[in-house]
Amino acid sequence: MLHQRRAGCAAGSGDLDRRTVRPHDEQSLAGGAARRTARRSSDARATGNSLTDHCQSPDFKHKPLYQYNPRVLKNRLFDLAKLLISLALLGFVLSRLDRDELLSQFRSADFSLLLLGLLLFVLGVPLRAYRWRALLADRGLHVPIGVLTQLYFIGQFFNTFLPSGFGGDVVRVIELARYGVSKAESLSTVFLDRMSGLMAFFLMTLVALPFAAGLIPQGVLPVLIALGAAGILGTWLMFERRFTTALMQSLFARLTFPFKAKTIRLYESIRANSPHATAEAMAIGFLFNLLLIAVNFLVATALGQRIPLGYFFLFIPIISTLLLLPISLNGLGVREGAYILLFASAGVSSAAAASISLAFWAITVSAGLIGGALYALQGARGALRVESETPSAERR
Repeated sequence: MLHQRRAGCAAGSGDLDRRTVRPHDEQSLAGGAARRTARRSSDARATGNSLTDHCQSPDFKHKPLYQYNPRVLKNRLFDLAKLLISLALLGFVLSRLDRDELLSQFRSADFSLLLLGLLLFVLGVPLRAYRWRALLADRGLHVPIGVLTQLYFIGQFFNTFLPSGFGGDVVRVIELARYGVSKAESLSTVFLDRMSGLMAFFLMTLVALPFAAGLIPQGVLPVLIALGAAGILGTWLMFERRFTTALMQSLFARLTFPFKAKTIRLYESIRANSPHATAEAMAIGFLFNLLLIAVNFLVATALGQRIPLGYFFLFIPIISTLLLLPISLNGLGVREGAYILLFASAGVSSAAAASISLAFWAITVSAGLIGGALYALQGARGALRVESETPSAERR
């Protein structure tokens, strides 16, 4: 409507006023058609007059069709910087690999095991959707598991193809609002869903330390201890409500920052989940993380690498944490570098480690494409529904 008004003002109302019906021979025009033509002429004159009044109003201001937004420009530049960093890191890594060895890894790969890895990864999506459903049901919000699974697949698509690794979470929040869930509740459950899985990963690292003590490289041990400590602290904060509430109230009272009111509402919404639901979400997070480790192990085996399973329990949590850092495009380049550096301690060549990383990335992309297809199908169904609900007279 705004564009129509600007166009009307730019062209002048006279163009619309001149849209009158010319006299027609009564024999060439039926009475019903004449009435419709006259009605269209009347509507055109009314539209022209309203546009003329709007343009001549003293409150009317000509605004440019595009307004400069520093925030949008900053985000675009940040995304561009991440893309350049990803390309630079990936180019640096690939330039130092034995390309013949890298290609031979894929030529000799067991594609049946890779397909099994893809199947396990895809099965992990409804498992995570069930974790999300547990958090929603605890608040009395009963969204069908099929809907949540579809939203998780769509989120996987946007996580894979958007610059930010959290893009899929934002899409899940927006899409869930269509089912009557408020944005605060959507955002808080998505946040808890993400955090419960991350804390479960950190705790798994701590549990694996005694069993894989002989496999731990010297430089990796401090990182594993830090992740384990973060898991303990994060889990304690998720369940210890009194201390967390007192701490947050003190911070909110002393600090002033943008979106303070929204942050307070988000925190209050996060507290709405019971410890039982949070524990259930973490338990499901343990299962999914085991599935993720199994997928990586299958990928390595498919590429002919016989790596002890304990290394995956130690290294995959570190790699998953690094991928959350907003320094590259969906972890591209960072992922490959982390696989090479960590698995080198297991005696894996750089080319073999990079092939594991790239094959696992291909699996995540394949799962993301399923979400893209569902998103396109959802849009097509919505368009057909709107078309079917539009009266035939309006479609003309």
